[in-house]
Amino acid sequence: MTAARARRRVPRWEPRYLGSRVLASDSDLGRLRFALRALLTVVFSAALLHALVDAQHVPASITLLGAFIGMLTSVVVADERRRDQALTLLSVPVIVGLVLALGTLLAPHVVASRVVFGVVTFLAVLVRVFGPRGLALGMLSFMGYFFALFFRAPVEQLPWMLVAVTVAALVCAGVRFGVIRETPGNILEAQARSLRAQVYVVLRLLADVLERGMAHWPAVRTQLARLNEMTLEIERRLDDTPRETRPPFLALPGTRAGVYELELGVEWIAAATRTLVAKEALAAPTAGLLARALEHVSPWAREGMGERVHESLHGAMEAASGAGYATRMQLGSFTSSLGTVLLGLSRLERRVRSVPAVLAPATTPMDPDPEPPPPPARSPFGVELRRALQATLAVGLAMGLGTLVSPVRWAWACIAAFLVFNRATTVGDSVQRAWHRVLGTVVGVLAGIALAHVVSGHPRVELVTLFVCIFIGYYLMRLSYAWMVLFVTAELALLYSLLGRYSPDLLLLRLLETMVGAASGALVAWTIFPTRTRGHTQGLMGGLLEDLAAFLEALAAEHRVPVSRWWALERSRTLDRTLRSVREAAAPFNSLALFGSPEITRRVASAGRLVFYARSLARLVHPAPGPAPWVDEFLRLRIGRVAVRVRRLEALRMETPAPAEPPYADPELLPRPDGSGEGVSVAWEPWVAHQMVHRMNEALVELAQLFGLTPPSLPGDGSPP
Repeated sequence: MTAARARRRVPRWEPRYLGSRVLASDSDLGRLRFALRALLTVVFSAALLHALVDAQHVPASITLLGAFIGMLTSVVVADERRRDQALTLLSVPVIVGLVLALGTLLAPHVVASRVVFGVVTFLAVLVRVFGPRGLALGMLSFMGYFFALFFRAPVEQLPWMLVAVTVAALVCAGVRFGVIRETPGNILEAQARSLRAQVYVVLRLLADVLERGMAHWPAVRTQLARLNEMTLEIERRLDDTPRETRPPFLALPGTRAGVYELELGVEWIAAATRTLVAKEALAAPTAGLLARALEHVSPWAREGMGERVHESLHGAMEAASGAGYATRMQLGSFTSSLGTVLLGLSRLERRVRSVPAVLAPATTPMDPDPEPPPPPARSPFGVELRRALQATLAVGLAMGLGTLVSPVRWAWACIAAFLVFNRATTVGDSVQRAWHRVLGTVVGVLAGIALAHVVSGHPRVELVTLFVCIFIGYYLMRLSYAWMVLFVTAELALLYSLLGRYSPDLLLLRLLETMVGAASGALVAWTIFPTRTRGHTQGLMGGLLEDLAAFLEALAAEHRVPVSRWWALERSRTLDRTLRSVREAAAPFNSLALFGSPEITRRVASAGRLVFYARSLARLVHPAPGPAPWVDEFLRLRIGRVAVRVRRLEALRMETPAPAEPPYADPELLPRPDGSGEGVSVAWEPWVAHQMVHRMNEALVELAQLFGLTPPSLPGDGSPP
């Protein structure tokens, strides 16, 4: 299988493939807009305030204050609706002005200013209970008080500081609503383009697997996970966007379900490809024709594309006509799923492309999209109260230890301690942020020293490099907190060089203060009112298993209580969202040597496989009323038995009574490799569905073993070969 295929290299450097990778890397261009808003706000605020400073002969610190507040405001304002964003921006001068005035008046009084700093910290975290606006204004109030203590400006400069904050807020609003405008419709259209590009990337990688073997499967698995994230995000955006504000081609009934069908189609193609290649079931010419079919799929409308895909698939089916029953069933799954993908891609672009009738899935119109769900509940007051107490204690500890390191720059330690609790839920999240803060600062100090040495004495080069660091830092912020900290530290080095106050000792002092603050935050998170990462992850895992069992039970009982296609897709998508929560909760176990737990990582991976195969069964539900004609009784019984195994596993894990075993069906009803067997259809669906159930059983046994439990085996499962 490998010799003939390995000679051909799939062109990874062709413009269409590279363009798709770039387009898919930023699904809605959100990171680009985010970074550009921060950069333009800094540039415009600094330019306006610099002109004002020169005209009125006020200190340059006024310019720095306005630029920092403007940049931070552009980053932290994250309300969904434009009206809410405008209200938050209108509140910025008032809130930040109050804490600036308070900090400026109290700065000469050491004890009072530090006590009030603790109060400001407590309130800045507690107001997060009010959602995105509370988070933004809380962060700005903390930073505003910090700047007041850091600059220690005389009271006479307070009016100019308030002017600087007002100018920064106005510039931020102008950039957000005038220069880099973002509407729900534009975001949705950008997400649709990126989703098409991501599908193309996955299909090209699968073509690579068909040509060159399983060595390239890890890249496919990574891109499938990325595809899953993108479809979840575009579905969330569709829920939040009224039909009248969507682009017309994304306002049709069933658009949301169509996005999920597209993802499922790609996953079924991947599953069929993996099975065929791993078992070396295809001759090289057949595999090459399947690869050509995948390569013909384009992320953009192209005339004749569907016909070329069909021609390659037809050739592959003819070449495999003498293959075994299992191979022909997998090829049927491959062909049907590729038709689903072509139809899904056609629904996600303005120009509807034709899909050959032989490839178009024989489905009735989708159920209409449901009404948007209610807005997410606010964070419970008790949770934010706990975080506020933790952050206040951490800042107080960092304040004391940071003063021992430097009586002047101690506030740097307070910032590091405060940010440890930003968007952190568990001990692991807090320690992970502390680690990333220290790591980014260490590398940033080295980079800052190198940059300052190279560009020192060239003000224009220093200024341009500073702006480049701002852009890159905030562009990477959503990908990695450590990278953002790295570039922020480099920005600081360049800023001090530009002001003529740079020294390597100053950067080393920042590193020490950051280490003190991060350690203080991690220590408090670990010891004071801790929410353990392991327990939180295990709780979410229990909820995932409960949802999975309920979904499988409903599928198994479909002949008694019919379910709609929409219900099956929506319930299986709920499994996806819960799994994402489990993965996010377990993230510290994957990224920290301190928290590294291969056991937890393997459990989450096994649960992911379990959900992957369960979601695939959503296609069992027929689009028309009533069950699919090929879903036989034995398949329903097998699905029901898997549901019982899931409940028994959860019962064993929680040490509660396990449910009774259901009656067992006659294994003679199982589809045979030669296609024989009582009551079995000759279509590909039953065979692949039984394979999915078989793999769910394997993943369930693996998960039970990882929990250290005896697998909840049911005798005589009758799994297909």
